[in-house]
Amino acid sequence: MLNHRFRRGWLAVVLALLVATPAFAGELKDLKKDLRRALGEEDYSGALDVVKDIGALNDEKALDLLFSSGINISANEEFYTGLLQTIRGMDGYLDLMKEKADKGKWNEQALVCDILKGVESSEAVEVVLPLLEEKNHFVQISAVLTLEKSMQREAIGPLITLYEKLTKKKRRDVLYYQIADSLWLLTGQDFELIEDWWKWWEPIQNNFDPKETDTGGTTRVDKKRRGEDDADFIGVPIRSKNICFVLDTSGSMKYVHKDDIPGLARADGSDGGQGSGGGGTTPENQRLARFWTRMEMAKRALVMAVRGIKSSTLFNVVYFDAKAELYKKRAIKASGGGKKAVIKDLEDRVTRFFNDVQNRQDARRTTHTMDALVKAFNSDPKTNTIYFLSDGLPSKDGKTQDPTGPILDKVFDMNKFRKIKIHTFGFYPRTQGGQPMPGLEEAKKWLKKLAERTGGTYTDLKVDTRFTPDKPYGPGKKTERGIVEGATR
Repeated sequence: MLNHRFRRGWLAVVLALLVATPAFAGELKDLKKDLRRALGEEDYSGALDVVKDIGALNDEKALDLLFSSGINISANEEFYTGLLQTIRGMDGYLDLMKEKADKGKWNEQALVCDILKGVESSEAVEVVLPLLEEKNHFVQISAVLTLEKSMQREAIGPLITLYEKLTKKKRRDVLYYQIADSLWLLTGQDFELIEDWWKWWEPIQNNFDPKETDTGGTTRVDKKRRGEDDADFIGVPIRSKNICFVLDTSGSMKYVHKDDIPGLARADGSDGGQGSGGGGTTPENQRLARFWTRMEMAKRALVMAVRGIKSSTLFNVVYFDAKAELYKKRAIKASGGGKKAVIKDLEDRVTRFFNDVQNRQDARRTTHTMDALVKAFNSDPKTNTIYFLSDGLPSKDGKTQDPTGPILDKVFDMNKFRKIKIHTFGFYPRTQGGQPMPGLEEAKKWLKKLAERTGGTYTDLKVDTRFTPDKPYGPGKKTERGIVEGATR
C-alpha cells in the first residue's frame, strides 16, 4: 500500500513537470519574440522591460538567452547596462561565467568581464584572473578593467605579475599603461621598478584593503607619466601598436585660424578688397594665411605623428567629409617607405582640397562623422586606439546637424568588447577674425563627450607661433630619416 502511494506521488510530480515545462518554454519563446520586436523598433526601454521579465524566470535557459543576447544584440549603453544587471541577479550566473571564461570565444570572455565589473567579491576575481593570460588583447584589457573595479586585494599580485612580464618583454603598449593605471587606483602606488612593487606588496598582501587607498578606486586619477620616448598626436602620447587617425576634410577646414594676419578680410584667407576691409594682403601674408588654415594645421600634426611612431606600429588613416575613405583597406606597418607614402598621399589630398576650395568645388565637403567612425573601427581588427580630429558637428548634408545620440549608440555597440579609446581634437582659439565662433564651441562639447564615453581625452589644436612657413615643424633640424629633432609637437 505504501509502495502504491509512493508510486502515485512520484507520478504526480512527473505529470506536473511535464505540464510545467512546455508552459515555461512557451513563455520564454514569447518573451524572446517580444525582445526581438522591441529591439527591431529601437524601443530600448521596452526591450529592457522584457529582459527583466526573462530574468524573473530565473532559469538556466533564461540565463543562457540573456547571455547570448549580450553577444548578439546591437543596443545602446542603457540597455546593455540593464542587461548586465539582470544577469547578475540570476541564480547560478557565476557558474555560467566560469564556463564561458574557460571555454568561451573572445567576445564571450569579454562579456564575462563586463558582467563581473563592479562585483566586489573574491569569487568574481577568481573567474577573471585566468583571462589576464589570454592572447586576445581586448580580453586582457577587459580583464584588467574588471579587476580594477573589483577593489579586491586578490587582484593586485596577478596584475603586478603581468606588469612584470610586459616589462621584461619591453612591451610598453596600451595594456602596459592600463595595468599601471589600474594598480595606481587599487594601491595608490606607482613604482618605476618591478622590484620595488614586490618589495612593497609582499609584506602587506594579506591585510591590504584597496578601498582604503588615497585614490578611493571611485574615479580615474590622471597621474603624471614617467618620461617615455613616445611619439604623440597633438600632445597625446601614441602608446598603442595598432592605431587609426581620423582627419576631417570638410569645407570648413579651409578657414584661417590665426586672427591677426594683416590685410585679410575673409575667414577663408581670401582678400575681399578695400570695400570689405581687405586689399592689403601681401604675398607673404597670403602664404601665412594658408599656413594657418585648419587643414594645414591638421596636416602638420599628422605628419609629425606619422614620422614619430615606431616601425613596429600598425596604422591607418580615415579621411572624411561627405563620405569617409580609408587610406588602406587594412592597417600598414610604419616602415620608412610606409611613412613616406602616407605623407605623400596626405600632401596630395591637401593640395586637391585647396584646389577645390579655389574653384568653389567644395560643396560636397560636409561632415559625415558616423561613416568616419565606422570606417575607423573597421580599419583593422586589432585597432585599439583612434585619434579623431574635426572642427565641426556631425552633418551629412552640410545644412542640418545630425543627432549625436545615435552616433554615440553606434560607437558604444561597436566598442562594447573592444574598449577602443577615442582621443578627440578640436581647434583653439574658438574665434575667427577675433569674433566668437559658437560652432567651434559646440563642436568641442561634442568631441569631448565622444572621448569621455570611450575613456579617451579631448585636446585643442592651438595656434603656436613657434611654427612658421619656413619652419613648419618647429625649431630644430631634420635627421637623415626626416624626423624633426627638437620640434614642438
